[in-house]
Amino acid sequence: MAGRGFEQAGIDGRVAAAMAAVHGAAEPSAAQAAVVRQLARPRSHLMVRQATGTGKTYAVAAALVSLAVQEHRALTERLGQSAAAAFAAQALNTLVVVPNRELALQIERWGSELLAHAYPAAPRAKFIQRFVSGGEYEAAQRGVLRRHGAPAIAVGTPRCLLELALLRPAAPALLRWLADAPPGDAAEYLQRLKRVHGLCRQGRGLDSVAAFGGLRRLVVDEIDQVLRLPGPHAPEREKRLRRDKPRPGQVLGHDPVLGAQEARAPMPERPAERLLRSLGHVVGPRTVQVTALSATAGAAEREWMRARGWMASAPVWIDNAEARVVVPPAVTHHCLVVEDGRIVRNLRPKRANLEAEPKEEEEPDQDTEQIPMMEIMAEAAANAIEQLRPGGSVVVFTRPDASTARFGRVLERYGVLAQDVMARFDPRIAQPGPGPGPEPGPEPRRVLIACEEAARGIDLPDASLVLILDIPRSAASYAHMAGRTARFGRAGTVVSVVPAGARGCYEGKMRGIFARLGIEPAPAPFVAA
Repeated sequence: MAGRGFEQAGIDGRVAAAMAAVHGAAEPSAAQAAVVRQLARPRSHLMVRQATGTGKTYAVAAALVSLAVQEHRALTERLGQSAAAAFAAQALNTLVVVPNRELALQIERWGSELLAHAYPAAPRAKFIQRFVSGGEYEAAQRGVLRRHGAPAIAVGTPRCLLELALLRPAAPALLRWLADAPPGDAAEYLQRLKRVHGLCRQGRGLDSVAAFGGLRRLVVDEIDQVLRLPGPHAPEREKRLRRDKPRPGQVLGHDPVLGAQEARAPMPERPAERLLRSLGHVVGPRTVQVTALSATAGAAEREWMRARGWMASAPVWIDNAEARVVVPPAVTHHCLVVEDGRIVRNLRPKRANLEAEPKEEEEPDQDTEQIPMMEIMAEAAANAIEQLRPGGSVVVFTRPDASTARFGRVLERYGVLAQDVMARFDPRIAQPGPGPGPEPGPEPRRVLIACEEAARGIDLPDASLVLILDIPRSAASYAHMAGRTARFGRAGTVVSVVPAGARGCYEGKMRGIFARLGIEPAPAPFVAA
């Protein structure tokens, strides 16, 4: 039977069959099977560090959908009523926090597709909803939430989850929407939650109980990107800034999740901290299972979470056999250097004492004029696509401060039709087509443009070429961008295009990134020098 391997690992049988039929995932890898088994153990805290393209996030998404189905079935039996009555009494039990909108949309789409195939009559919004930024998305999210009430699984970014929950005084907040969810009367809904989930606690607010009374799991995907801890080489000024004003994700499951109290002077609460403090009002010590994932998470993230009580001191690790290997081995790497504005050549061997080693999280110099640099990068990208003739889609990562829409227009002048990577996750975004004319032209290649941050976690299984235009922020960032190709053992190519920089400083930083990742870039055959 298709999908039997995932079913044996603990996935609901119909969901496992849907995984095989819809996504071609019939047999789990050893790591995927381990993830599924551990998520079914509520007291098991989990750290997952596997190479990009190994299906970490997909396994977690499928396991969460399966658990939601199984728990809904158990709740229906426990109430002795209909499935609709169980949905009315349902509480949010899983919070999935991700670093970018693309990943949130992808996880929701995976979950919805599995549910549509496995349980076509089930209301998918009762099981999973996503919360992402953008006026159009937010309006739709409010409508879904009002119609369907609390989902079993909520997926979103830290800041957006908090803004929806607490920071919109002009409109009903997420907590109030959840309290007002069907069966309609907030007091009746609260009583149902108390009765079903045993949440009768003195002195607790209606909003917190209604929204988070049933929380069982916190999943943080791409944990290092969510936390964004300063690197070991970061200036003291940056470290001090992060201590005084942590990013939303940095305080994400801070003591509220585990009910611990912090033994330090109070600091102004950041968005995600305030959100998770609501969870602390209704969740007792060690009742929330915490799962953290990333190909590049390390000792810093583990120690940060341990010191703040996020998870047990000895969580279960599902790790690479060889922790250094984070980029799929089937990737061919090229690096092109733009010198004197127009000369393009291959990366040269190191010249002693001239290049600097890369510093994690170091921002590239933005002194170069963006529009001329866009022209140079667009021409280099168009040439690489023409020469390599990739069989699948192409992913173009732009410099962090570049507009993807503007860069798409520049690419079009060089004959490359491109679209924002969001088109893969939102069908409402227009797709590029053949140009006007009486005769339809050939189907354009699928060229997707993304910023560096969007590299985290998104799955583009048909991507055969990745173009990285400008110096990556860090070795980890390069690994995540490069990891969008060669998924699940397929072959892929990565071409980086960087300016040489003063005295070859950027060239030296690229050499350092490759050395850190154990990569030996090959000369690009279509470049003479």
